[in-house]
Amino acid sequence: LGTLKASAAELTSTRQRLEAAQKLASVGDWQYNVTLNRLTCSDQVCEIYGVDKKENISTWDSFFRLVHPEDHGMVRSSMDQSVMKKQAAHMEFRILRPDGSEALVYQQVAVCNDAPDGQFVLAGTVQDITERKELSSRLEKLSDNLPGFLYLLHQDLRGKYRFRYVSKGVYETLGILPDGKLGSILKLVPDTDRDGILDSLSQSSRKLEVWHDHYTIVNPRKGNIWVESHATPERLSDGSTLWY
Repeated sequence: LGTLKASAAELTSTRQRLEAAQKLASVGDWQYNVTLNRLTCSDQVCEIYGVDKKENISTWDSFFRLVHPEDHGMVRSSMDQSVMKKQAAHMEFRILRPDGSEALVYQQVAVCNDAPDGQFVLAGTVQDITERKELSSRLEKLSDNLPGFLYLLHQDLRGKYRFRYVSKGVYETLGILPDGKLGSILKLVPDTDRDGILDSLSQSSRKLEVWHDHYTIVNPRKGNIWVESHATPERLSDGSTLWY
């Protein structure tokens, strides 16, 4: 009996920590039993959707009633594909809360392969990204009035680089739209300068010093041009580095 109570207390504690983490990140989780048409949502999903926790969102229809009418078809099609093909999906769409306010959410969907008795179950997360999108929009407007372009460059623990954000000015400056990888820009840099850029980035990461470098690139529309880069590194909690 004591062991059972201890296990129950641990489960309760774990769930409370999860709920606290979800609230901080504005992320909720849900599970949909397609076989039984039963939808179970965390409290944070209800909060994101502006629904009273007592009412909850218990069926697929009750979920779709909260999707913005203009996005309804896209979301329905994507979810139907997940059900029919039993495959993962992700999507951004607007929701229309009962109080009339709108929000933008990002949803990821996965298939549960351990559902009981041959039942088909989907699981997913939903995150409120309204503020992030608004900030991104303001940043785009700011960058439109600045020379060059703004970016966020991330280096993971394996040493791989990837852009988390690049403003529209990158096309005017470099003549390309990067695919997110630093390599797409390094391809424009002559071989003689490429290693130097990577070395200076590595040193900036190790010492957490401002990265400042200048080099030539081959702009597809303008030919050879000189560019100058400035970025401030920040060590993230997981040990990776982000320049901005």
